[in-house]
This record gives sequence, structure tokens and C-alpha cells, in this order.
Amino acid sequence: MTNYVMVSYSCDGGETWSSEIKRQLMGSDKNYRNRIIFGPIGSAYNVVFRIRCSENISFTLVEGHARITFGI
Repeated sequence: MTNYVMVSYSCDGGETWSSEIKRQLMGSDKNYRNRIIFGPIGSAYNVVFRIRCSENISFTLVEGHARITFGI
């Protein structure tokens, strides 16, 4: 069975959402070393992210990073 992690984002506090960006979750559900990269998403102010998994499996987000650039 192939599982996916999907990310969408909202720039208006969760009223509307972007299309989901989907990445395959590799390995078994006992593998805690999966690394999934989403990006570049673009620029926005006050962004809210929604993260979902495609199947009903145990899913824990351990860490997240953002590369932020200031300027025009």
C-alpha cells in the first residue's frame, strides 16, 4: 500500500485552501526516518499550513523547517 502526505496552505486564516501538494511516504509505518520535502511554495504573509496523510495510519510530524527570505 502506498501512503501519501499532503500539504495545502491558506493565506486567509483557513477560509480557503490551495491545491494539495502530494509526496509519497516511503517505507513501512515503523520507519521514523522518512524525510519529505515540499517546496518552494512561494511567498505570502500570515500563512497557515494543513498537513494530512492519505490513509488511516499513525502519523506524527516530528520536526518542520522553513527557509524564510525577507525582501521584495
